[in-house]
Amino acid sequence: MKIILAKNAGFCFGVRRAVELTEQTAAKVAESGGAAKVFTFGELIHNRDVVNRLREAGIAPIESLDEAQRGDYVIIRSHGVPKKIYEELETRGINFIDATCPFVSNIHRIVSAAYERGEQVFIVGNPEHPETIGINGHCGNSAIFIRGEEELRKLEGRSGCLVVQTTFDSETFAAMQRVIEREYPRIRVFNSICSTTFERQREAEELSKKCDVMLVLGDKHSSNTQKLRKICEKNCRNTLNAAKECEISLDIFKNNDI
Repeated sequence: MKIILAKNAGFCFGVRRAVELTEQTAAKVAESGGAAKVFTFGELIHNRDVVNRLREAGIAPIESLDEAQRGDYVIIRSHGVPKKIYEELETRGINFIDATCPFVSNIHRIVSAAYERGEQVFIVGNPEHPETIGINGHCGNSAIFIRGEEELRKLEGRSGCLVVQTTFDSETFAAMQRVIEREYPRIRVFNSICSTTFERQREAEELSKKCDVMLVLGDKHSSNTQKLRKICEKNCRNTLNAAKECEISLDIFKNNDI
């Protein structure tokens, strides 16, 4: 059997940066010998193995700042958080390290500026995902969410600024953008899909068309991973998503060449 490893396999820059910042912070706090604890606000990334490894190292995720004390350290997750979280951290005297993915931080700046100008902000993506919740929190929680092309009617008669979740399906958004430019010219569109996401989705599309089996490695709670799985399933019926070695069934590789 021939095995092809995707060129863009592995953690993206934003995820690697978040993990490295967290580990560096924990090491510095440990060296200081103080009583401060290190937390992540929510799960740092959507990868249970990494989250569990950090937990074993004493870096636990918290869902409320009530769980941290003055002088502790809180790592802002790679997905970003609403603006009010930064303000609350400062008020409480809690140290924080911002590990928000730079691509997401850029979206925060875009929607914040649009909100200050009085523009309506639209977010294409899953309104329940931590990333989009954080984005909405940088425009006064006033954004209108659009899950897909069927909801573009929400733009009728409106003007404003539109951004997209960094992990949104790039092919789907390209089709949506064409519709917006043709039918809703008063909407300013920012294609804020992460460049790594775009390249991975493009590569997954190409590989799944020529492979007998596709193995998508990643956590089942990861938006990135699930988008890649769906793309592969369109072209390759033998598509498997696994987060750990024990989840890989070798039977799927029998009688297949690539």
